[in-house]
Order: sequence, then structure tokens, then C-alpha cells
Amino acid sequence: MRNPVNAEYLCPYTNSRCSKTNHRNDLPFPVCSVYRRSAKIETRVPVCICPVRFYEANIAEDVIRECWIGPRPTKPRIAYEVKMGKFGNVDMVISQLDDDEAVVQKFIPVELQAVDITSTYMPAFEALTNSSMMEKRSTHGFNWANVRKRFLTQLIAKGYYCHGWGTRIVAVVQEDLFAQFDGYSKVTRVALSDSDIVFMLYQFRQETPGGPWNLSLKDVVPTKHALLIGAILYETPPDKAGFEQRILRKLND
Repeated sequence: MRNPVNAEYLCPYTNSRCSKTNHRNDLPFPVCSVYRRSAKIETRVPVCICPVRFYEANIAEDVIRECWIGPRPTKPRIAYEVKMGKFGNVDMVISQLDDDEAVVQKFIPVELQAVDITSTYMPAFEALTNSSMMEKRSTHGFNWANVRKRFLTQLIAKGYYCHGWGTRIVAVVQEDLFAQFDGYSKVTRVALSDSDIVFMLYQFRQETPGGPWNLSLKDVVPTKHALLIGAILYETPPDKAGFEQRILRKLND
């Protein structure tokens, strides 16, 4: 089944047709992870480029076990794509209802965040599906900065909402992406009971060399929206003298 058209583009994580779009035509573009090449990484590990890929893991069970406030829900319910004000939809919300299922007693919103791609991996996809060799290496990369700026801004706002609602929001990301967040602006860990934002970090593992890559939970990082704001706003500024030199170079170009 090297070519997904043979399976009618069925996504194994949603059991429905792949929703990713192909800008060249009307067909789906069923690529949910690509390898990351880096001189700093000894082993090539896939990186999620589609948030649906996270659904391989039992996210609801992980969230309830690691992040639920109070007693474990007896009959948890999951709603998908729930609108949260002007900041758009939340990917999923895990809730506990009353016995009549008419009142929401507790809930935790969950956001899934993959990584944006620069350039294109279309030549690699076409070579794979056509069982052909590529003429040259694919030039795709990862747009870590774009994801960081967009996702953290929304997460802070939604974390503020959840703080006022007496709950917390869970951000499901891969370890690789969180490392980019943490490297840019240090994420301060707090006790889970004090948090209103919790990062749940997943990573791919191979049980056997050459076998399938499977996602599993690796770490849980509770923090607060206020601390995340502070880390971003008050990070160490760049060197002033170096910036002044760049001004002069631009003026003399």
C-alpha cells in the first residue's frame, strides 16, 4: 500500500478520508510526518506536520491521567472543534457531564500542534508513490519560528481564559517543537495544581530497527500563562552594538 490512492486516501488515525489539501489538484496530500535532518541529531526521527498524527496516541486517557482536576471522570465525553471566542476552535475538549448529560461539570480543552513546512516535499511524495528515484534531494524544512509565534500567542490567551474558568488547557506537541519553544524563551515549570497551561510532550519510538514509528507520551510540563508571557516579553535582548552595526551595513548597501 505504498500509494495511498489504493486505500482511497483513508487516514488510519481518523478512519476517514485525509483532509490535507494538495495545491496542485483536488486530491488529498496524505503526508503526516517527515524526517528531520540535523547534524546535532544522531538518529533521524519523524516530525509531525499534521496534528491528526497525534491521534495515534490515546490523548484523552493521557490527559485525564496526567492533568485532570479532581476525581477522575466516570464517563468522560469528548467534543471536537469547539469554538473558543475570537481565538478560533479548540481541537478537542474532554468533559464530565452530570447524570442527565445536560450540564458540563468539568472540562479540559486540548490543542494539538504540529510543525509547518518550508518549501515542499512533493517530489519526495511523488517518488515514493511512483516507486521511482528522486532526481535530487527534497528541499523541505521546518518553520519553527512561525509556529512558535502563532501558537504561543493563542495558547497564552486560551490559558488566560481557562484560568478564569477554573480549569487548564493542554497543549499536545512533539518534544522537538517544545525544545524550540524552550530554547527561545525558557518555559518555567510549576506544580500541576498551580498551572493553567500544560504541555504534554510526545515523541516517536521504534520498537525494532526498521519497524514502524509509534507516538508515546514522554513528559508533562505544567506552567502558567503569566509566566509564559513573561518569558517571551522579557527574554535577553540581542547585542545592541551588533544591531547598530547591522543598521550601518544596511545604510551603506
